[in-house]
Amino acid sequence: VKLKTTLNVFFLTQLCVFVAWDLLGLPKVNPFYAFTGVHFPFNLLGYVFGVGLTEELGKMIPLLIILRKAKEPLIPQTMVFYGLMAGISFGVFEGVQYQMTVNAEQTYDVSFFLNIARLTSLPFLHACWCGIAGYFLSFAHLYPKYRRGLYVLAISIPAIVHGLYDSFADLGAISLVMVFLGLMLLMMYLKQSVDYQSKLRQ
Repeated sequence: VKLKTTLNVFFLTQLCVFVAWDLLGLPKVNPFYAFTGVHFPFNLLGYVFGVGLTEELGKMIPLLIILRKAKEPLIPQTMVFYGLMAGISFGVFEGVQYQMTVNAEQTYDVSFFLNIARLTSLPFLHACWCGIAGYFLSFAHLYPKYRRGLYVLAISIPAIVHGLYDSFADLGAISLVMVFLGLMLLMMYLKQSVDYQSKLRQ
């Protein structure tokens, strides 16, 4: 990995999210966001196809730019790292945004807890999900024959895990299972990357 590229990914993510969220109002355009306010299981539509899909797509844009401009192929481990940086960047942006809006309306103790969560554990989760996206994006550029399918995996797996986590956020035990699932998927993909590459070459 390169320091310059890492910094570019971090700040490019901030820029993309600012433009898409604050200037263009992308969440308001996606009709599935309306389902986030309904009860389970219909809220799954809102959190997977609304929140999950939109946010994971926003985090992917800098990774796609980095891949397109790269002078040499970027291996999965490298793209996972850049994905982690993009995810942390998005998580920090979201955390600051929540501090100035939703958290500011809460009581002091609730606001304090939410601020800590938004600026510590949640950026880590965003990083994990975006790391998975970076993993499959790397394979998509290394093996163009399977590019479409790998693009689908790059956006759908993080969006589904993200959406399920948000859907069950009020149920502590189940949301922790989704945290564990995301971490295990990322670790499994990294461990099996050599096997996956050999299968894609066949």
